Amino acid sequence: MTQFFISFATLFLLEGSCAGQTLYGVMLDAGSSSTKLRVYSWTERSSSSDILTVTENYYQRITPSLSSLQDDLELLKEYVQNLTSIAELHVPFQSQHETNIFLLATAGNKHLQILYLKNNTM
Repeated sequence: MTQFFISFATLFLLEGSCAGQTLYGVMLDAGSSSTKLRVYSWTERSSSSDILTVTENYYQRITPSLSSLQDDLELLKEYVQNLTSIAELHVPFQSQHETNIFLLATAGNKHLQILYLKNNTM
C-alpha cells in the first residue's frame, strides 16, 4: 500500500477518474478494545447521479487495541505493518498503489489522551 491517511472522511465521498474501474479502500477502526480491519471495493461511477454500491470484501477484528501499544513505538509500528500486510492480501496487486487506507481512532484516541493526561499531570 502506498498511501496512508489519517482521516475521518467517509468512503462514500471518494471519487476516482476511470468509470467502470473497481476501486478499493481499507478502513482501520482503532477502537478501545480492538482494531477492526475492513477492505471495501466499489465500481467507479460514470456520473455523480449513479448509485454507488460498496461491498465489504474482508473483515477481521484484531486484538490487542492500538491504544494498548502506546508505550512501545516499535511494537506499534509492527502492529500497523501487520494490519497493512493483511489488507494487501485482499486487494489485487495492480490496485494496491491507488488504494487508500483510513485510520479511524476516535475511541482509541480518547483512551490515549486520558492515559497521557493521567501520566503527565502530576
